[in-house]
Amino acid sequence: MGLMHLHTNSLRGYDMSINDATNVASAAALASASSIKKVTNTLSNNILIKKLNQLRRKTYKCYHAKSYDQLPNDEICDLNQELISYNSGPDEGIANVKLVPQRKPSSYVTPAENQENPVAQDEKKMLHECWDSFHKMGITKFNSYHHKSYGIACSLYENNLTNNTTVGDPIADVYAIMTRKNSSVLILADGVNWGPRSRLAARCAVRASMNHLNKFLYSKKNLTTHDIFKIMCRSFDSAQDFILQRKAAVTTLCCCVVVKLKDPSQNSLWAVCTLSIGDSTAYVFNGHRGIFDLSLGARNLNNDRDMRNVGGALGGVYGNKPDVSNLTYSLMYIKENDIVFLMSDGVSDNLDPIVSQTARKQGNRNSMMDNVEKNLADLPEMSPYERYACGLAHMNEILLRNKTPNENLSAQETCAILIDHVVKLTAEKRDLLEKGLLEASQIEDSEKKAKFQADLRQKSLKLRGKLDHASIVAYEVSLL
Repeated sequence: MGLMHLHTNSLRGYDMSINDATNVASAAALASASSIKKVTNTLSNNILIKKLNQLRRKTYKCYHAKSYDQLPNDEICDLNQELISYNSGPDEGIANVKLVPQRKPSSYVTPAENQENPVAQDEKKMLHECWDSFHKMGITKFNSYHHKSYGIACSLYENNLTNNTTVGDPIADVYAIMTRKNSSVLILADGVNWGPRSRLAARCAVRASMNHLNKFLYSKKNLTTHDIFKIMCRSFDSAQDFILQRKAAVTTLCCCVVVKLKDPSQNSLWAVCTLSIGDSTAYVFNGHRGIFDLSLGARNLNNDRDMRNVGGALGGVYGNKPDVSNLTYSLMYIKENDIVFLMSDGVSDNLDPIVSQTARKQGNRNSMMDNVEKNLADLPEMSPYERYACGLAHMNEILLRNKTPNENLSAQETCAILIDHVVKLTAEKRDLLEKGLLEASQIEDSEKKAKFQADLRQKSLKLRGKLDHASIVAYEVSLL
């Protein structure tokens, strides 16, 4: 039975087959086309069914839905307010994005039936001071780092050596993380397209969302996971309002809140609540169990993803309304020392076997192929589902390859390993374009320059990797 036949119509609980298949795939190194072929054969073999049964009990289950009231509801430990780490990037991150005093946010994301939130009965009283909650805590710069609470953002685009600039600047990815003794809030936004307004949209989204969560998560006791999701909803509403106020562009937004459970069952001591819009993704890494996707349900894994379509976004997508078509809630029970991390598509897409040119799309062998596809003709085919599973497997293998036996990876190491991988993967393409920009600047004839630039683009398409802004933010689950 092929892996595709394991897909169910319902996406809820979908990770049982996906993550098990990922663990099977992880048994092979994914550094070459030959190893990818072995993985593909394994995934398409009847042996997979046996492996799935063996591995199923080892996986984390991801509960996900379009409404949080369909997810399990658990009591959590009271959140300790002592700050351990708070950082944001790239550059100054959200530090210099000035908020104005908030009115009650409009309900762009929060369902109508949940607008009267019992957790925030005194919300109106608190809103006037929410805007400067960081200032009251003495936080003016988000540069307090910890090896268990860390983020990195960079550009994979080529440098223009003729004017000492980088193509695609400014970086439109923005991340922030605030970690306390028994909880952490991780947020990542990827401004759509290039330019200052895209970066501003991402900064506004992260700043307003973090502001709201910082104020309302830690002002109540006896919270449940449903209460957390309600507050997360309102934080996305605040993000949308602030983007519109500042007349910014549009952005994805992904947020995880990691908390300790009050009455843990089956030794799952922690829970991670995730809310996302767009194509930024979230994961859990366990050194013995593998990689688990927290963004399940955001797209149909049986279909090839159009990497030019983010799937959903905050900002003025439809007038003053966001596109919440792929808004997804998820809940996963995890363990101490697991790594929770968020990444933009500049990282995740470069882990895709098609983008890294270790496989090709299913059905291309007999089609009319352009020069790029002809170069890939001898690579194994992958269905969208196999492509997804092997992408996770590749990520898992990269982290395991850099992990010291009997030691856990830190959040800082996780970020550095994955960013280093995508920087190296895209180096040849970046180098070609940098040299091409320099050579093109010396061509005076406009027609010759245009032809040279067109040829350069075609050459770059034949090289592996995707140039983009790349960011990741991570938290090592633990009592600090």
